[in-house]
Amino acid sequence: MTGYIRPCKGRLSEHEWECFQAVYCGVCKALGKRYGAVYEGLLSYDFVFLALLLATRPFSVAERYCVAHSLKKRAIARDSPALDAAADSTVFFAYFRLLDDAADEKLCKRATAGLAAKLMRGAYRRAKKQLPRVAETMEHGVKTLRRYELSDEPSLDRVASVFSEALSTLSEAAAEDERLSISELLRHIGRWIYIVDAIDDFEHDVRQGGYNPVEKRYTIVEPHIPMSVKAELALTLAQSRAAALNALFALKNKPYAVILENVLVHGMSIVEKKVLDNG
Repeated sequence: MTGYIRPCKGRLSEHEWECFQAVYCGVCKALGKRYGAVYEGLLSYDFVFLALLLATRPFSVAERYCVAHSLKKRAIARDSPALDAAADSTVFFAYFRLLDDAADEKLCKRATAGLAAKLMRGAYRRAKKQLPRVAETMEHGVKTLRRYELSDEPSLDRVASVFSEALSTLSEAAAEDERLSISELLRHIGRWIYIVDAIDDFEHDVRQGGYNPVEKRYTIVEPHIPMSVKAELALTLAQSRAAALNALFALKNKPYAVILENVLVHGMSIVEKKVLDNG
């Protein structure tokens, strides 16, 4: 995942933003503790959202120094299964992103991504022990996506559903009574992420001669997406966000519901508009 799932800071209170930052730092610390300091560089907003979503009670917070902020202590969320699951998930998706790049990119980037994936294999195996169903679904999904790419699959929904199904399995780390709603929420977010990423990569993919599901779905020949297609994509993305929001509303007494709603309503909308404007 690529950092698309982020809040709109201007629509959060100071306290809510501080909570978000504390969880951001908490996921970073969990990555370092579970996989080593080098893996802290994989941190993204996407899995901070996941940690907030999985939390069943407010995180305990401690004031600590860190490498990135060595002169002043920062509030850092700590000691939570939600943070650990977010860290494990970060490793999963970074690893499979590298495998995808190793299959798609030109020779130099392909070799670099392939080497990085080999170096990550040990971390991936450790993460796999924590979330085996996620690993199984993602391993199958990578093969399915590769098959679709090689066959120039024209169905955007069919291709997006592979990623959305993989993301939905992260609900394995949720509390049992919340798994169904969280799975549904993550499924819609996964669809949204896949389509946004395809729009974001459109010009690069077309110029490089790579597979892009938006290009195949709409049979676009120029390196820019026509306005009529952008309007249709904006509608389908808004529908995915709305469905994810409905799934969030089905979850009761979530400690960070306001921040989660902010991401779905405002943060993702801003990202969506920026990507469509640049597509």
